[in-house]
Amino acid sequence: KTAGEIVSLTNMTTESSSIRSTFSSISATVTAMRTGTKRQERAVTIKAKSAMIGYKATRMVLTSDVTCIDKFVVAPGESANERRVEVSMNPFAQGGLRNVYHMKQKCEQSQVAKESRHDIKYSERLKFHLETAKCQAQASLYASGFNKRIADTVKQQKEKKQGQQPHSLDDVPRIDVLCAEVYRLKAPGCPGGFRYLAVEDRLEGKYEKWNNNDGFVNQSDCLKCQVAQAFSHFSYKSSEKQEMVVDIQGSGNSSTCMYTDPQVHSVGKEFGRADRRISGINKFFAS
Repeated sequence: KTAGEIVSLTNMTTESSSIRSTFSSISATVTAMRTGTKRQERAVTIKAKSAMIGYKATRMVLTSDVTCIDKFVVAPGESANERRVEVSMNPFAQGGLRNVYHMKQKCEQSQVAKESRHDIKYSERLKFHLETAKCQAQASLYASGFNKRIADTVKQQKEKKQGQQPHSLDDVPRIDVLCAEVYRLKAPGCPGGFRYLAVEDRLEGKYEKWNNNDGFVNQSDCLKCQVAQAFSHFSYKSSEKQEMVVDIQGSGNSSTCMYTDPQVHSVGKEFGRADRRISGINKFFAS
């Protein structure tokens, strides 16, 4: 079978870390999928390492046409199927909505490729990635605003104290959001003859989950955890209570926190199937 195809259900053998990740996100997944027709989940086996499969691939970028409709097109300066990539047969991790695979390509650092956990109609596959791209782009804007607010506050406090004492916010790490690119893989065994994967650089360091899209908030008093909750709250205030960035996860150190796969809740439900509107925002505050 080609990796990513829908196959008959098999016994799953997962590592303990994958099991914890799967169960921690299960409530959010059920809620996100509650509306609409129930979709079949891809039967996969989570493996830390598995054989790599070669594909011809097309790198795609998000753009808007004259009618302001967002769509993915072949990246400027590139042609269809010119890239050669290798993707692991099995995912090595699983989130609430996506399976995560190892990916390699020449002249690129280690990468991961993410694909929907569920069977999606071929006509809707790019829509799934469009929702992800919009969330990442919006979260990235808020991250820039958050970093600027911290830097401005530290500067103002230092000026008031004439630089005599470091401000406590000096220790707050900068936050960044990984923004994925969509790759179209030529795969005759898949519906439509293609797989569509969201590709991003592999995170370095220990993966951590600081909050999710269903009200979970990590109660640790570590600085990285506090920064994640502050960022979610900042996005809510910065948007004039219209949006909130949640599902904050990734890795970090004393200087930088790198977030991956954030979700945005919005009053107008503008960010896809996992956007839980005001209910999701209220659950964050209830925690």
